[in-house]
Formats: sequence, C-alpha cells, structure tokens
Amino acid sequence: MKYNKSSISNTTIEYAFRHILLQELKSINQWRKVAIKAKDPEGVHQIRISLRRIRTALQVFKPIINTKFSQTLTKKLKTCATVLDDARDLDVYILMHFADDTESTIKSAVISKRNKAYLRVKKLLKSKQFNKLIRSSKKWVKTGQWQKRVIRHKKLNNSLKSFAFDTLGAMTNVIIIKGLHPEQLDDVALHKLRIDCKKLRYTTEFFISLYDETMIKAFIDKLKQLQDSLGDIHDCFIQKKLHLRLLQKNKKMHLTLVSQQVLLQIDRTAESKKSQLCKELATFCHSESPWQA
Repeated sequence: MKYNKSSISNTTIEYAFRHILLQELKSINQWRKVAIKAKDPEGVHQIRISLRRIRTALQVFKPIINTKFSQTLTKKLKTCATVLDDARDLDVYILMHFADDTESTIKSAVISKRNKAYLRVKKLLKSKQFNKLIRSSKKWVKTGQWQKRVIRHKKLNNSLKSFAFDTLGAMTNVIIIKGLHPEQLDDVALHKLRIDCKKLRYTTEFFISLYDETMIKAFIDKLKQLQDSLGDIHDCFIQKKLHLRLLQKNKKMHLTLVSQQVLLQIDRTAESKKSQLCKELATFCHSESPWQA
C-alpha cells in the first residue's frame, strides 16, 4: 500500500490531496530511470500507475481544486500515458505468448515493435516538456496554487471521513449497477468497468487509513481480483488487435501454426476470464463496504 495508517488519518481534505499528489510525483521520479533503460518492464508499469492515480485524485478532489491548471494537467498526463500504454501492451503480449526462447517471424516482429515503443518512452521521459510538467505540478501542489479561492461545496463542510464516505459510496454504486448483468457487457463496456474498478481501488487506497485495517484490505483484495480479471480480458482484446495488425502487414503469418495457436489461446483465455469475472462481481456486489460498517 502506498498510503500507510499515519498518512492522512485525522487530517483535512486539503492535506490529503496534497499528500497523495506529492507521493505519486515522487514515485514517477523514482521509476523514471528504470523505464528509460527499458530493461525492466516494471518501470513503465509503475509510472503508468502513478499517472493514473494522479488523474484519479484530480477527479476525486475536484471540489477543492482550481480547475484551470488541473484540466490542463489531466490532458497532458493522459497524452504521456498513451506513449507508456503502447510499450506496456507489447510487454504483456510478449510475456503471454513469446516468453520462451523459441524464435519465430511473429516474435521478431513484436520485439521490433516493442523496441520502437520503448524508444518513444525514452524520448518522452527525457524530454524537457515531461520534466517541466513534473516540476510545475510539484510546484503547483507545494505552493497551494491548486486550491480554489472560493469554495462552495457541501462536502467540504464535513470531515475527511464524510468526504470519503460520499465519494467511495458513489463510486461503488457505479460498479454494482454495471455488475448486476455482466453477461450483457461487450468489450468496450468491460473496459469502462475496469476503469471504474481502478478508480475505486486507487481512491480506497487514498483513504485506507480511515477504516478498519482488516475490512479495508479484504475490500481492496476483492477489487484487485476484479481488476485482474478485467485486465486480463482487456489484454486479450488488445493482444488480438495487435496480432491481427501484424498479420495484415505480413500475410504469410496467417498460415503459420504459431499464429493460429496465439489466436486460439487469446480466445480461450478471454472466455475463461469472463466466466470467472461473473462470479467475482457477484461476490463483490453482495459484500459490505468498510465505510458502511
């Protein structure tokens, strides 16, 4: 967990937001060199997570934030994330289908594509624009420029715990409503549900110090299971698109046994994960939330 028991308990909404953003900006700096070296996929993965956490925090704490800078920041972070997403998708694709030492035309094509994606990551993370974005964001937080000068929101008259209660409750309800009939959700809808689960998990971790440790960890574990299953389903969707795109560029690959096996494995994995997801959603929708206890 990024936010321990002493992080934001018994404090203000404003302090919580400041603490969260500074933690994530620090994490980006810590993983930046790892991602640039392109030897450990964890570097790109961890920066992606921090970028998503910051965007989630900007949305969750919107009532107290000066919107002009935050809107610009959100757009820039999303653009950065797109570059990192391409590299991460290819890392997962290689890990799932070409992790062994077996050589093939498809594997060579994918590795070549991955190397190009990491060159774009390196260019981004070493750029003046990216480093300026991180520095200006840190300054924006530390100097208090993010705060609205005139605050008009009923939630802000309450404690941090009340703010968390309202926020987490609303986000959980979105997932429960969608999760009542998961068999009716197509790949696009499942991807949106995955984003909802990520946002709820990150937000729950933001406020982890406010609740009973056993209950909050159990709740986050259920969210992780949902997120993993939805992530695997989305990975299958992305991998199939990547694979078919490669086949379009090299029609000879259509006839190879490796190509057929990859497509078959993707389809089987997706169906298995969708079946597992239905059970996990049923469990989640009927479980008690820590803030309701």
